[in-house]
Amino acid sequence: MHTFRRQGSPGFTLVPDPLSPGLDYAKRRELSGALFNMVEDLGFLEARVKTLRDSAEHRAGLVKNKSLKTKLGQYAGKLDALRKTLTETIESKGITGEEKLRAQIGRLYVFTEISDLPPTESTLQRMTFLKGELAKAQAQAETLFGELNALNAGLKKEKMAELSILDKETFVKNYNAPAATGKSGLENLRKLNFRLN
Repeated sequence: MHTFRRQGSPGFTLVPDPLSPGLDYAKRRELSGALFNMVEDLGFLEARVKTLRDSAEHRAGLVKNKSLKTKLGQYAGKLDALRKTLTETIESKGITGEEKLRAQIGRLYVFTEISDLPPTESTLQRMTFLKGELAKAQAQAETLFGELNALNAGLKKEKMAELSILDKETFVKNYNAPAATGKSGLENLRKLNFRLN
């Protein structure tokens, strides 16, 4: 960017760099905003999976019915397996060091935030791929959420509280979910506890 002093004013006006006429800042911000929304959606998904897993484990430790106890434990295990594909955990990071979906999306988002270059074709392709992976994870979660009816029927017979899925309003309230991108994307990303290393 070049800056020029306006006549009769002590201030400056920012104008696009004439040496880079093809640089489309609006498209770059649009891409950055789309990626941040993906980070936010993934954070909500991970929270839903984790809270449901924790609740299932808790119920499994309390129920007396052995069959229901086993089913709850298996259900918690499936939720935990899904969560480990979404975000790094102590176990997954220590054993494989494999970068999970949260880190992949977050890293691409940070790159678009700090780069002065227009999005490349490879960047757009990467975003499309990660968007597809997020959609697959969301579909897997919905399939698992669909198993709640049978489990809750068993919990009801045991006169125990049913399992429930975290809703967006509670997530925003309890997890301090960020507002829409605009003021500071990087600041909002930090609120989701994303780590760059």
